[in-house]
Amino acid sequence: MLPPRNMLLLTTVHPVSLRGAIRSWCSHLVFTLVVAQYYWIFSLQIFIKGDHAMAATDTVREFCAAIGRKDLDAVEALMDEKIVYHNIGTEPAVGRDASLAAVKFQFDMFDPISFRIRNLAADGDTVLTERVDEITVNGITAPVPVMGTFEVRDGLILQWRNYFDVGLVGKLLAGEDVAALLPQ
Repeated sequence: MLPPRNMLLLTTVHPVSLRGAIRSWCSHLVFTLVVAQYYWIFSLQIFIKGDHAMAATDTVREFCAAIGRKDLDAVEALMDEKIVYHNIGTEPAVGRDASLAAVKFQFDMFDPISFRIRNLAADGDTVLTERVDEITVNGITAPVPVMGTFEVRDGLILQWRNYFDVGLVGKLLAGEDVAALLPQ
């Protein structure tokens, strides 16, 4: 007994169609896996970068809060041993001990002191702050506009640079009316 005619046709066409279908399916599967792998890697990079940025911003926020509390131990705990603290236009403090000495000097000079963050931006481990550092000397409070750059590695501050107008600080501490020059 012979198989039905359509069965013969399938038998003769099926191996070729099957090979073509398998090749097409495999090509599609490989393409899908490659795209999925790149998408996953890209998503993972964004996720990891986002986590680093979040950890870096948390470190900087905690650091600024510790300054406001005059908590030298908390400040020290957030500094890398190789930190460089630099108020641009003055000599940098290199290393944790020198940087802590500079911060302690500010704690002793300004009472109270606070770092109020107006805006904060992060790109990976680099955090930029637009701040108003309120310092008080001899009863005169000076709201000093400051741009700060923090480079954070493994939750510790490695670089800390501040940019501010020293002339404006002098006017503020002299009690001059410079309200028009300050951020609103």
